[in-house]
Amino acid sequence: MKNLLISLILFLLPVSLCGQIQYISSNLSFLYPNDYVEKHTRNIQEVSVKLVPKEGYGTLRTDNIIIHLSNQYSSLNQIKKDEFLRLLKKENELGFKQMGITNFTWTPISYEKKTVSGKQVISILTKTDMPDYDIYMYQLQYIYVQNGKSCFITLSYDVGNDNYKSKINYILKSLEIL
Repeated sequence: MKNLLISLILFLLPVSLCGQIQYISSNLSFLYPNDYVEKHTRNIQEVSVKLVPKEGYGTLRTDNIIIHLSNQYSSLNQIKKDEFLRLLKKENELGFKQMGITNFTWTPISYEKKTVSGKQVISILTKTDMPDYDIYMYQLQYIYVQNGKSCFITLSYDVGNDNYKSKINYILKSLEIL
């Protein structure tokens, strides 16, 4: 009943007047900035929601946000740092291999458990260098667990600054796992 009430309240909010858009499904509900749109095609892996910048909003095309819900972890305490980073590296290697990129370096920059917008998360920042393309990319990922389900929110961007944290924090603030 509580989840239904929360969903109804979020649905009735005049989100279009506040510069935000609401995503709602049978599993997830959250608000996201109106300079992003939902993209229904996936390049490599299946995820719950993929957000990409709208054209003409001054954001770079690489600034993508992925939200994925899974049953992988039912609490943050189940996540073991070394094992998780190993799996994350392996997932990146597989993705780059599928895209035909073999020369890259994946580096974890930070891994910490912290509170963001009143929610306990694990925050991971990584950097990937692709020298053949003269490209480097950062990924900021939050892992949040609610109702026994784990949600991975990943923001990819190619400029190393903290301005992007506000976008992922904005989503996390209203995120509800239903």
